[in-house]
Amino acid sequence: MLIVILSSMGQAAVPAIPILGRLLTESLDDEISWYAVVTLSLCGPQVKLVIPSLIECVAERGSAEDAIGSRAEQILMSFRGDAVLPLRAAFEASQGDERKHLERTLAMLDPRNDAYAYLEDLDDDKLIAMFEAVGDVLAEMGPMSWRNIAVLLEDKALAGQFKGPEFGISEATLRTQIPRLAGLLKLRSLTAHGRNAKKKGGLTDVGKRLLRDAKEYLRRKELRRKYHKS
Repeated sequence: MLIVILSSMGQAAVPAIPILGRLLTESLDDEISWYAVVTLSLCGPQVKLVIPSLIECVAERGSAEDAIGSRAEQILMSFRGDAVLPLRAAFEASQGDERKHLERTLAMLDPRNDAYAYLEDLDDDKLIAMFEAVGDVLAEMGPMSWRNIAVLLEDKALAGQFKGPEFGISEATLRTQIPRLAGLLKLRSLTAHGRNAKKKGGLTDVGKRLLRDAKEYLRRKELRRKYHKS
């Protein structure tokens, strides 16, 4: 069988990359698809030409329990930055099981290659989680004093709605750490509290944008943690 011969050729099979990409997604024979993806994994950087085929394979098969899909995912992981944008586009256009499969692969990619790298580089997920908790309260309730935010978060923590005690939810902690986060990220004020400890303040436009990023960043981080365990 020609595909078996190609799989034994290593990088000498590079000229056949387009054909291998088509076989991977179009063949109804799993054995042929397996030899195709194994051969692609040996062909080096030029395999990026068939990144769309690899993405289609992962979308259709998944990578958690399917050997072919898993090998296709490994190849995508080796391209990292080159794979992120087409993966994200395919994810946004997908639904159902295909969407779940692509989400898994996106979650496995190095976060430093995406739009949330600046949060990964901060290396302080507890501080980001604190801001997410504060931001959610202000987005839901409107402007509040630090004291009232702390009281509400304590109630939510006691109700098991989030793991507040991991980072502390006292008024003093929130009042000092949220501005500290803005400073670390070199951003303007995240809330409109200013220096008045008793003043009611809501999220600034900068805070609203950071809240969106923080929520998505933490969601992806949890997915990576989950899938690395699986």
